[in-house]
Amino acid sequence: MRTTSPSIAALAAATLVSVASLAARGQEKLQLVPQLGMDEVMSVAISPDGRLALTGSNDHTSRLWDVETGREIRVFQGHTSDVESVAFSPDGRYVLSGSVDGTARLWDVLTGLQVRSFAAAQVKRVYAVAFSPDGRQMVTGNMDHTARLWDVATGKQLRVFEGHTDSIFSVAFSPDGRQVLTGSEDKSARLWDVAAGSLLCTFSGHDAYLTSVAFSPDGRQVMTGSEDDTARLWDAATGRPIRVFNENGGGVTSVAFSPDGRQAIVGDWYSHARLWDLASGRPIRTFKGHTSWIHSVAFSHDGSYVLTGGDDHTARLWEVQTGKQIRLFQGHTHGVSSVAYSPNGPLVLAGGWDNLARLWDGSTGGRFVRFREKQTTPSRNPSKGWSAIYTPSPSRPMPAGR
Repeated sequence: MRTTSPSIAALAAATLVSVASLAARGQEKLQLVPQLGMDEVMSVAISPDGRLALTGSNDHTSRLWDVETGREIRVFQGHTSDVESVAFSPDGRYVLSGSVDGTARLWDVLTGLQVRSFAAAQVKRVYAVAFSPDGRQMVTGNMDHTARLWDVATGKQLRVFEGHTDSIFSVAFSPDGRQVLTGSEDKSARLWDVAAGSLLCTFSGHDAYLTSVAFSPDGRQVMTGSEDDTARLWDAATGRPIRVFNENGGGVTSVAFSPDGRQAIVGDWYSHARLWDLASGRPIRTFKGHTSWIHSVAFSHDGSYVLTGGDDHTARLWEVQTGKQIRLFQGHTHGVSSVAYSPNGPLVLAGGWDNLARLWDGSTGGRFVRFREKQTTPSRNPSKGWSAIYTPSPSRPMPAGR
Protein backbone atom coordinates (compact mmCIF):
# COMPACT_ATOMS: atom_id res chain seq x y z
CA MET A 1 0.00 0.00 0.00
CA ARG A 2 1.37 3.41 -0.93
CA THR A 3 1.37 6.44 1.30
CA THR A 4 -1.27 9.12 1.14
CA SER A 5 -1.43 12.00 -1.33
CA PRO A 6 0.86 15.05 -1.11
CA SER A 7 -0.02 17.75 1.38
CA ILE A 8 -1.06 21.20 0.17
CA ALA A 9 2.42 22.42 1.11
CA ALA A 10 4.03 19.72 -0.99
CA LEU A 11 1.75 20.55 -3.89
CA ALA A 12 2.58 24.23 -3.58
CA ALA A 13 6.26 23.33 -3.76
CA ALA A 14 5.78 21.56 -7.08
CA THR A 15 7.60 23.06 -10.02
CA LEU A 16 5.67 25.38 -12.34
CA VAL A 17 7.11 26.07 -15.77
CA SER A 18 5.65 28.38 -18.41
CA VAL A 19 6.73 28.19 -22.03
CA ALA A 20 5.44 29.58 -25.31
CA SER A 21 2.78 27.68 -27.25
CA LEU A 22 2.95 26.70 -30.90
CA ALA A 23 0.04 27.08 -33.29
CA ALA A 24 0.17 23.65 -34.89
CA ARG A 25 1.18 21.46 -31.97
CA GLY A 26 0.21 21.16 -28.36
CA GLN A 27 2.83 22.87 -26.24
CA GLU A 28 3.32 22.91 -22.49
CA LYS A 29 2.35 26.11 -20.66
CA LEU A 30 1.71 24.72 -17.19
CA GLN A 31 3.53 21.79 -15.68
CA LEU A 32 2.81 20.53 -12.20
CA VAL A 33 4.74 17.67 -10.68
CA PRO A 34 3.40 16.39 -7.35
CA GLN A 35 5.94 14.88 -4.96
CA LEU A 36 4.14 11.52 -5.07
CA GLY A 37 2.84 9.84 -8.19
CA MET A 38 1.19 6.83 -9.72
CA ASP A 39 2.13 3.93 -11.92
CA GLU A 40 0.93 3.30 -15.49
CA VAL A 41 -2.33 5.05 -16.37
CA MET A 42 -4.93 2.49 -17.40
CA SER A 43 -8.06 4.65 -17.64
CA VAL A 44 -8.98 8.34 -17.61
CA ALA A 45 -12.21 10.32 -17.29
CA ILE A 46 -13.36 13.95 -17.13
CA SER A 47 -16.11 15.05 -14.75
CA PRO A 48 -19.52 16.17 -16.08
CA ASP A 49 -18.72 19.84 -15.41
CA GLY A 50 -15.24 19.54 -16.92
CA ARG A 51 -13.49 20.73 -13.76
CA LEU A 52 -11.96 17.46 -12.58
CA ALA A 53 -9.86 14.75 -14.17
CA LEU A 54 -9.76 11.16 -12.96
CA THR A 55 -7.04 8.56 -13.52
CA GLY A 56 -6.88 4.85 -12.71
CA SER A 57 -3.46 3.30 -12.32
CA ASN A 58 -1.39 0.19 -11.79
CA ASP A 59 -0.33 1.48 -8.36
CA HIS A 60 -3.73 0.28 -7.05
CA THR A 61 -5.17 3.81 -6.80
CA SER A 62 -7.42 6.17 -8.66
CA ARG A 63 -6.71 9.87 -8.36
CA LEU A 64 -8.64 13.09 -8.73
CA TRP A 65 -7.04 16.19 -10.23
CA ASP A 66 -7.99 19.85 -10.55
CA VAL A 67 -8.15 20.67 -14.26
CA GLU A 68 -7.24 24.34 -13.85
CA THR A 69 -4.18 23.90 -11.65
CA GLY A 70 -3.14 20.31 -12.18
CA ARG A 71 -3.18 19.76 -8.43
CA GLU A 72 -3.86 16.31 -7.06
CA ILE A 73 -7.02 16.66 -4.95
CA ARG A 74 -7.71 13.10 -3.84
CA VAL A 75 -6.06 9.70 -3.81
CA PHE A 76 -8.65 6.93 -3.61
CA GLN A 77 -6.85 4.09 -1.82
CA GLY A 78 -8.17 0.67 -0.89
CA HIS A 79 -7.71 -1.58 -3.91
CA THR A 80 -5.03 -4.23 -3.59
CA SER A 81 -4.20 -4.53 -7.28
CA ASP A 82 -4.28 -2.60 -10.59
CA VAL A 83 -7.19 -0.24 -11.26
CA GLU A 84 -8.34 -1.04 -14.80
CA SER A 85 -11.38 1.21 -15.24
CA VAL A 86 -12.74 4.45 -13.74
CA ALA A 87 -15.91 6.51 -14.14
CA PHE A 88 -17.67 9.56 -12.73
CA SER A 89 -21.29 9.31 -11.65
CA PRO A 90 -23.61 11.38 -13.88
CA ASP A 91 -24.01 14.02 -11.15
CA GLY A 92 -20.25 14.14 -10.55
CA ARG A 93 -20.55 13.40 -6.81
CA TYR A 94 -19.01 9.94 -6.91
CA VAL A 95 -16.19 8.03 -8.55
CA LEU A 96 -16.27 4.36 -9.48
CA SER A 97 -13.18 2.21 -9.87
CA GLY A 98 -12.78 -1.39 -11.03
CA SER A 99 -9.73 -3.45 -10.18
CA VAL A 100 -8.11 -6.80 -10.84
CA ASP A 101 -8.38 -7.36 -7.08
CA GLY A 102 -11.93 -8.51 -7.90
CA THR A 103 -13.78 -5.48 -6.54
CA ALA A 104 -15.36 -2.28 -7.74
CA ARG A 105 -15.41 0.61 -5.29
CA LEU A 106 -17.49 3.75 -4.92
CA TRP A 107 -15.78 6.89 -3.63
CA ASP A 108 -17.07 10.26 -2.44
CA VAL A 109 -15.52 13.07 -4.50
CA LEU A 110 -15.78 15.68 -1.71
CA THR A 111 -14.33 13.61 1.13
CA GLY A 112 -12.22 11.06 -0.72
CA LEU A 113 -13.73 8.33 1.44
CA GLN A 114 -14.83 4.93 0.20
CA VAL A 115 -18.61 4.73 0.26
CA ARG A 116 -18.86 1.00 -0.45
CA SER A 117 -17.26 -1.96 -2.14
CA PHE A 118 -18.95 -4.19 -4.71
CA ALA A 119 -17.64 -7.74 -4.50
CA ALA A 120 -18.69 -11.30 -5.24
CA ALA A 121 -16.79 -14.41 -4.24
CA GLN A 122 -16.68 -15.72 -7.80
CA VAL A 123 -15.20 -12.51 -9.24
CA LYS A 124 -11.41 -12.52 -9.27
CA ARG A 125 -10.84 -9.57 -11.59
CA VAL A 126 -12.96 -6.58 -12.65
CA TYR A 127 -11.94 -5.23 -16.06
CA ALA A 128 -14.65 -2.66 -16.82
CA VAL A 129 -17.16 -0.49 -14.96
CA ALA A 130 -19.98 1.84 -16.02
CA PHE A 131 -22.71 3.88 -14.35
CA SER A 132 -26.30 3.81 -15.57
CA PRO A 133 -27.48 7.14 -17.03
CA ASP A 134 -29.43 7.96 -13.86
CA GLY A 135 -26.52 6.93 -11.62
CA ARG A 136 -28.61 4.51 -9.57
CA GLN A 137 -27.00 1.36 -10.88
CA MET A 138 -23.60 0.26 -12.13
CA VAL A 139 -22.28 -2.70 -14.06
CA THR A 140 -18.98 -4.56 -13.97
CA GLY A 141 -17.32 -6.68 -16.64
CA ASN A 142 -15.38 -9.53 -15.10
CA MET A 143 -12.83 -12.27 -15.60
CA ASP A 144 -15.33 -14.93 -14.51
CA HIS A 145 -17.21 -14.51 -17.84
CA THR A 146 -20.03 -12.54 -16.18
CA ALA A 147 -21.24 -8.97 -16.06
CA ARG A 148 -22.91 -7.97 -12.81
CA LEU A 149 -25.47 -5.29 -12.09
CA TRP A 150 -25.29 -3.51 -8.72
CA ASP A 151 -27.44 -1.08 -6.77
CA VAL A 152 -25.29 1.98 -6.11
CA ALA A 153 -27.18 3.09 -2.97
CA THR A 154 -27.04 -0.25 -1.18
CA GLY A 155 -24.19 -2.15 -2.81
CA LYS A 156 -26.55 -5.06 -3.43
CA GLN A 157 -25.96 -7.29 -6.44
CA LEU A 158 -29.12 -7.11 -8.57
CA ARG A 159 -28.33 -9.24 -11.61
CA VAL A 160 -25.73 -11.64 -12.93
CA PHE A 161 -25.56 -11.65 -16.73
CA GLU A 162 -24.28 -15.13 -17.61
CA GLY A 163 -23.65 -16.62 -21.04
CA HIS A 164 -20.23 -15.48 -22.23
CA THR A 165 -17.55 -18.15 -22.25
CA ASP A 166 -14.55 -15.88 -21.65
CA SER A 167 -13.58 -12.65 -19.89
CA ILE A 168 -15.60 -9.47 -20.44
CA PHE A 169 -13.50 -6.39 -21.16
CA SER A 170 -16.12 -3.90 -22.34
CA VAL A 171 -19.46 -2.83 -20.86
CA ALA A 172 -21.94 -0.06 -21.67
CA PHE A 173 -25.44 1.01 -20.70
CA SER A 174 -27.94 1.95 -23.38
CA PRO A 175 -28.86 5.67 -23.44
CA ASP A 176 -32.19 4.93 -21.70
CA GLY A 177 -30.52 2.67 -19.12
CA ARG A 178 -32.75 -0.30 -19.91
CA GLN A 179 -30.08 -2.47 -21.50
CA VAL A 180 -26.47 -3.45 -20.91
CA LEU A 181 -24.01 -4.29 -23.67
CA THR A 182 -21.02 -6.56 -23.04
CA GLY A 183 -18.00 -7.43 -25.18
CA SER A 184 -15.92 -10.52 -24.53
CA GLU A 185 -12.83 -12.48 -25.43
CA ASP A 186 -15.25 -15.21 -26.61
CA LYS A 187 -15.59 -13.22 -29.91
CA SER A 188 -19.15 -12.07 -29.19
CA ALA A 189 -21.09 -9.16 -27.76
CA ARG A 190 -24.35 -9.63 -25.89
CA LEU A 191 -27.28 -7.40 -25.06
CA TRP A 192 -29.06 -7.81 -21.72
CA ASP A 193 -32.35 -6.61 -20.29
CA VAL A 194 -31.62 -4.73 -17.07
CA ALA A 195 -35.04 -5.22 -15.47
CA ALA A 196 -35.36 -8.94 -16.20
CA GLY A 197 -31.70 -9.91 -16.30
CA SER A 198 -32.36 -11.85 -19.49
CA LEU A 199 -30.34 -12.11 -22.68
CA LEU A 200 -31.95 -10.13 -25.51
CA CYS A 201 -29.59 -11.02 -28.33
CA THR A 202 -26.08 -12.17 -29.16
CA PHE A 203 -23.95 -10.39 -31.74
CA SER A 204 -21.90 -13.18 -33.34
CA GLY A 205 -19.70 -13.11 -36.42
CA HIS A 206 -16.30 -11.87 -35.34
CA ASP A 207 -13.38 -14.27 -35.75
CA ALA A 208 -11.34 -12.96 -32.83
CA TYR A 209 -11.91 -11.38 -29.43
CA LEU A 210 -13.68 -8.06 -29.04
CA THR A 211 -11.72 -4.99 -28.05
CA SER A 212 -14.48 -2.35 -27.96
CA VAL A 213 -18.27 -1.95 -27.89
CA ALA A 214 -20.53 1.10 -28.18
CA PHE A 215 -24.18 2.12 -28.36
CA SER A 216 -25.37 4.64 -30.91
CA PRO A 217 -26.70 7.86 -29.33
CA ASP A 218 -30.31 6.77 -29.92
CA GLY A 219 -29.64 3.24 -28.64
CA ARG A 220 -30.93 1.58 -31.81
CA GLN A 221 -27.58 0.33 -33.05
CA VAL A 222 -24.51 -1.30 -31.58
CA MET A 223 -20.95 -1.23 -32.85
CA THR A 224 -18.25 -3.76 -32.03
CA GLY A 225 -14.53 -3.77 -32.75
CA SER A 226 -12.38 -6.89 -32.91
CA GLU A 227 -8.86 -8.14 -33.41
CA ASP A 228 -10.22 -9.82 -36.60
CA ASP A 229 -9.59 -6.52 -38.48
CA THR A 230 -13.26 -5.53 -38.58
CA ALA A 231 -15.73 -3.26 -36.88
CA ARG A 232 -19.36 -4.28 -37.20
CA LEU A 233 -22.66 -2.45 -36.96
CA TRP A 234 -25.67 -4.29 -35.55
CA ASP A 235 -29.37 -3.72 -35.07
CA ALA A 236 -29.85 -3.56 -31.29
CA ALA A 237 -33.45 -4.78 -31.44
CA THR A 238 -32.88 -7.89 -33.54
CA GLY A 239 -29.15 -8.61 -33.33
CA ARG A 240 -29.05 -8.52 -37.13
CA PRO A 241 -25.73 -7.45 -38.71
CA ILE A 242 -26.07 -4.24 -40.72
CA ARG A 243 -22.53 -3.44 -41.88
CA VAL A 244 -19.03 -4.85 -41.75
CA PHE A 245 -16.23 -2.28 -41.84
CA ASN A 246 -12.99 -3.92 -42.95
CA GLU A 247 -9.79 -2.35 -41.67
CA ASN A 248 -7.59 -4.20 -44.19
CA GLY A 249 -5.08 -5.99 -42.02
CA GLY A 250 -5.25 -3.83 -38.91
CA GLY A 251 -6.94 -5.26 -35.83
CA VAL A 252 -9.53 -2.84 -34.44
CA THR A 253 -8.63 -1.34 -31.06
CA SER A 254 -11.35 1.25 -30.47
CA VAL A 255 -14.69 2.40 -31.89
CA ALA A 256 -16.94 5.41 -31.24
CA PHE A 257 -20.15 6.83 -32.72
CA SER A 258 -20.39 10.47 -33.71
CA PRO A 259 -22.79 12.49 -31.53
CA ASP A 260 -25.42 12.51 -34.32
CA GLY A 261 -25.08 8.74 -34.85
CA ARG A 262 -24.43 9.06 -38.58
CA GLN A 263 -20.75 8.25 -38.55
CA ALA A 264 -18.27 6.15 -36.60
CA ILE A 265 -14.55 6.39 -36.01
CA VAL A 266 -12.47 3.21 -35.90
CA GLY A 267 -8.88 2.99 -34.65
CA ASP A 268 -6.64 0.08 -35.63
CA TRP A 269 -3.23 -1.52 -35.24
CA TYR A 270 -2.24 -0.25 -38.68
CA SER A 271 -1.75 3.32 -37.34
CA HIS A 272 -4.91 4.60 -39.02
CA ALA A 273 -8.17 6.01 -37.75
CA ARG A 274 -10.92 5.73 -40.31
CA LEU A 275 -14.24 7.60 -40.48
CA TRP A 276 -17.17 5.57 -41.82
CA ASP A 277 -20.59 6.57 -43.10
CA LEU A 278 -23.00 4.24 -41.33
CA ALA A 279 -25.86 4.52 -43.81
CA SER A 280 -23.80 3.51 -46.85
CA GLY A 281 -21.01 1.57 -45.17
CA ARG A 282 -18.43 3.56 -47.15
CA PRO A 283 -15.24 5.06 -45.71
CA ILE A 284 -15.41 8.85 -45.67
CA ARG A 285 -11.77 9.56 -44.90
CA THR A 286 -8.70 8.16 -43.20
CA PHE A 287 -6.77 10.11 -40.59
CA LYS A 288 -3.10 9.38 -41.28
CA GLY A 289 -0.21 10.60 -39.19
CA HIS A 290 0.39 8.15 -36.39
CA THR A 291 3.43 5.93 -36.93
CA SER A 292 2.21 3.01 -34.82
CA TRP A 293 -1.09 1.51 -33.78
CA ILE A 294 -3.90 3.59 -32.32
CA HIS A 295 -5.17 2.61 -28.90
CA SER A 296 -8.07 4.99 -28.26
CA VAL A 297 -10.43 7.25 -30.22
CA ALA A 298 -13.06 9.83 -29.25
CA PHE A 299 -15.29 12.46 -30.85
CA SER A 300 -15.57 16.01 -29.57
CA HIS A 301 -18.91 16.87 -27.98
CA ASP A 302 -20.12 18.61 -31.15
CA GLY A 303 -18.76 16.00 -33.56
CA SER A 304 -16.45 18.43 -35.32
CA TYR A 305 -13.23 16.79 -34.22
CA VAL A 306 -11.74 13.36 -33.63
CA LEU A 307 -9.14 12.64 -30.96
CA THR A 308 -6.73 9.71 -31.23
CA GLY A 309 -4.07 8.27 -28.92
CA GLY A 310 -1.32 6.09 -30.31
CA ASP A 311 1.62 3.84 -29.55
CA ASP A 312 3.88 6.45 -31.18
CA HIS A 313 3.71 8.44 -27.89
CA THR A 314 1.35 11.08 -29.30
CA ALA A 315 -2.26 12.18 -29.17
CA ARG A 316 -3.65 13.94 -32.23
CA LEU A 317 -6.67 16.09 -32.97
CA TRP A 318 -8.28 15.92 -36.41
CA GLU A 319 -10.90 18.00 -38.18
CA VAL A 320 -13.75 15.71 -39.23
CA GLN A 321 -14.83 17.80 -42.23
CA THR A 322 -11.41 17.88 -43.91
CA GLY A 323 -9.43 15.07 -42.30
CA LYS A 324 -6.69 17.58 -41.50
CA GLN A 325 -4.56 17.08 -38.40
CA ILE A 326 -4.90 20.35 -36.49
CA ARG A 327 -3.08 19.49 -33.26
CA LEU A 328 -0.17 17.23 -32.39
CA PHE A 329 0.13 16.64 -28.65
CA GLN A 330 3.66 15.51 -27.87
CA GLY A 331 5.48 14.85 -24.62
CA HIS A 332 4.63 11.29 -23.66
CA THR A 333 7.64 8.97 -23.74
CA HIS A 334 5.61 5.79 -24.23
CA GLY A 335 2.32 4.86 -25.84
CA VAL A 336 -0.84 6.88 -25.19
CA SER A 337 -3.26 4.28 -23.87
CA SER A 338 -6.35 6.37 -23.25
CA VAL A 339 -7.89 9.64 -24.44
CA ALA A 340 -10.97 11.63 -23.50
CA TYR A 341 -12.60 14.85 -24.71
CA SER A 342 -14.29 17.19 -22.24
CA PRO A 343 -18.11 17.14 -22.53
CA ASN A 344 -18.47 20.92 -22.34
CA GLY A 345 -15.30 22.38 -23.75
CA PRO A 346 -12.11 21.90 -25.75
CA LEU A 347 -10.04 20.15 -23.08
CA VAL A 348 -8.28 16.94 -24.09
CA LEU A 349 -7.07 14.34 -21.58
CA ALA A 350 -4.49 11.68 -22.45
CA GLY A 351 -3.15 8.87 -20.25
CA GLY A 352 -0.03 6.90 -21.09
CA TRP A 353 2.20 3.99 -20.21
CA ASP A 354 4.91 6.49 -19.28
CA ASN A 355 3.04 7.02 -16.00
CA LEU A 356 1.68 10.41 -17.03
CA ALA A 357 -1.72 11.91 -17.64
CA ARG A 358 -1.67 15.15 -19.62
CA LEU A 359 -4.36 17.75 -20.14
CA TRP A 360 -4.34 19.97 -23.22
CA ASP A 361 -6.38 22.83 -24.63
CA GLY A 362 -7.63 21.40 -27.91
CA SER A 363 -8.76 24.77 -29.28
CA THR A 364 -5.32 26.39 -29.13
CA GLY A 365 -2.93 23.56 -28.46
CA GLY A 366 -1.45 25.87 -25.87
CA ARG A 367 -2.47 25.04 -22.32
CA PHE A 368 -1.13 21.85 -20.87
CA VAL A 369 -1.26 20.36 -17.39
CA ARG A 370 0.83 17.30 -16.63
CA PHE A 371 -0.24 14.88 -13.92
CA ARG A 372 3.01 13.25 -12.92
CA GLU A 373 3.44 9.60 -12.02
CA LYS A 374 6.24 7.39 -10.76
CA GLN A 375 8.72 6.37 -13.46
CA THR A 376 8.67 2.64 -14.16
CA THR A 377 9.25 0.44 -17.16
CA PRO A 378 5.97 0.29 -19.10
CA SER A 379 4.33 -3.09 -19.56
CA ARG A 380 1.10 -3.34 -21.45
CA ASN A 381 -1.27 -5.50 -23.40
CA PRO A 382 -2.80 -3.16 -26.00
CA SER A 383 -5.73 -5.47 -26.69
CA LYS A 384 -7.10 -5.56 -23.18
CA GLY A 385 -9.49 -3.11 -21.67
CA TRP A 386 -7.78 0.29 -21.87
CA SER A 387 -10.44 2.96 -21.74
CA ALA A 388 -11.15 6.64 -21.66
CA ILE A 389 -14.55 8.14 -21.03
CA TYR A 390 -16.36 11.28 -20.16
CA THR A 391 -19.50 11.32 -18.07
CA PRO A 392 -22.25 13.48 -19.58
CA SER A 393 -24.33 15.79 -17.48
CA PRO A 394 -27.86 14.48 -16.80
CA SER A 395 -29.26 17.14 -19.15
CA ARG A 396 -27.15 15.97 -22.07
CA PRO A 397 -28.01 13.05 -24.38
CA MET A 398 -25.96 9.99 -23.52
CA PRO A 399 -23.27 9.60 -26.16
CA ALA A 400 -21.86 6.17 -26.91
CA GLY A 401 -18.26 5.39 -26.19
CA ARG A 402 -15.96 2.73 -24.89
